[in-house]
Amino acid sequence: MGRLPAELSGEEHRHIGWASKLTHINYSFGNVTNGGCALGDAEAATSGWTWSGGFGEVAKNPAKFAESCYNLVNDPRWVGVFDGIDIDWEYANACGLSCGTSGAAAIKELARALRTKFGSKLVTDLRLLRRMAPQGPTAPHSPLNDYAGIPTAGFHSDAAIQKLKSKGVPASKLLLGIGFYGRGWTGVTQDAPGGTATGAAQGTYEADIEDYDTPATIGGKVATPRTRVSAAPSSGSGPVTPPTAS
Repeated sequence: MGRLPAELSGEEHRHIGWASKLTHINYSFGNVTNGGCALGDAEAATSGWTWSGGFGEVAKNPAKFAESCYNLVNDPRWVGVFDGIDIDWEYANACGLSCGTSGAAAIKELARALRTKFGSKLVTDLRLLRRMAPQGPTAPHSPLNDYAGIPTAGFHSDAAIQKLKSKGVPASKLLLGIGFYGRGWTGVTQDAPGGTATGAAQGTYEADIEDYDTPATIGGKVATPRTRVSAAPSSGSGPVTPPTAS
């Protein structure tokens, strides 16, 4: 799955060189208002951190929400362009930008309503793993695996996948995505994960976050895991400690 910013020109997209590896493209974001799907910035994955506050109302009538999303995806202005919808609720029954109290069945009922309405069309549900604290601990915001010194035990992507599978979710239904952005701090006390900081680093759109939205920054994002893989120990030698944000 690919997420590329609209600000890049077609020529810049081509130079990234990943088109042959993409199976899906998320075009984001739409908003959630009055319990239904709505245009956000004229783009269409729903809803992201900033616009997740409306999902509490959605949980009261999932069928109404599914109907509105279906109508938006099939709007005559762009009918046939999209093959489904991605729902980004941050977070059900937990606190993101706002706090959700919709009950344990909320996600299940929302997914059921969307699949009933969309039929064979693609319906995906995206989760972010971690929200950083401005004072630390400084650490990768979505590590793939456990590592020595991880600030919160069991708080990594592999653990999340295994937890979902243990609850009966088929592996074929799980899609692991890593955001194309980084988080950072100022006043960091150590290079290794687990240190403290004096606050969030300055970001273009909001504090502590910076997009990977140019060929140069996207290349840097990809270079780090490639370096880690090439330098990885042989099988059985243990995990490679991931880099920390600076």
